[in-house]
Amino acid sequence: MPEAAFESGGDRLLVARDGHEVEFVRLGAAELEWLRALAHGHALGAAVEAALRIDAAFDFGATFARHVAAGTFAAPIAVEGAA
Repeated sequence: MPEAAFESGGDRLLVARDGHEVEFVRLGAAELEWLRALAHGHALGAAVEAALRIDAAFDFGATFARHVAAGTFAAPIAVEGAA
């Protein structure tokens, strides 16, 4: 596993558990912004826009697929008034 670069400003990490194992996943700035926006209740489109403001090359499809496969999202949330 790569070491965190604290001397050069640090890293953005997602800390995840798989059973009893702890995993540290390094995140890019746009990916972190996307996850942060979702965690704060923003709609998916708004979260993608926030990530794209950080990095115009943000790849939503690949990022979303990686997080779904990794189990980053605990459960879907029903939004009142949504169809």
